[in-house]
Amino acid sequence: MSPALFKDRNFLTGNVFIFVVGAVLYATLALLPPLLQDLLNYPVVTTGLVTAPRGLGTPGGDVHRRTHDGQGRHPLDIIGSGFALSAFASWQMTGFDLQMDSAMVVWSGFSQGLGTGFVYVPLAAATFATLTPALRNEGTAIFSLTRNLGSSIGISVVNVLLTAGNHANHARDARRACDPLQPGSARAQTAGRTAEPAHAWRD
Repeated sequence: MSPALFKDRNFLTGNVFIFVVGAVLYATLALLPPLLQDLLNYPVVTTGLVTAPRGLGTPGGDVHRRTHDGQGRHPLDIIGSGFALSAFASWQMTGFDLQMDSAMVVWSGFSQGLGTGFVYVPLAAATFATLTPALRNEGTAIFSLTRNLGSSIGISVVNVLLTAGNHANHARDARRACDPLQPGSARAQTAGRTAEPAHAWRD
């Protein structure tokens, strides 16, 4: 690997952005199937159909970008629009709950797919715009590696947070179940049952 790769400012900036894209977009994608299948009881086929619009949005965003390339729009404007769409899709996901219908998943996934289509191709073009042809083979490998590292780290982080949250919830539920001061706890019910014969005997 040539050290000259990291002297190019565009290449370094592009790798930082693609790391963020991989960490954010792929991490949210990894959490959707467990939500749909385990908590909402969607069959596997239905889960695939509900998440498919994300894949339709990605080439749709790329086609829209290509049709507007000849209108003098700066690549940074297109990339910014893609990040805005992805942020809007993430905001839509904050409304997910166990009573939602599939429309929320479909439209948030489609918005995120559009954002990805707007971001990825212009970002790759800007990353390699000032890189010399002799370094582009190595640069392509580093660019792909950075994206994969970002997605791997993002997925790992959200799964660690999910597992920690589940453990915290289970520990809280266990404390409540064993607390005699809680009205519905098991110890409170046991104490009530053992106290009844004593009251009856005194009466």
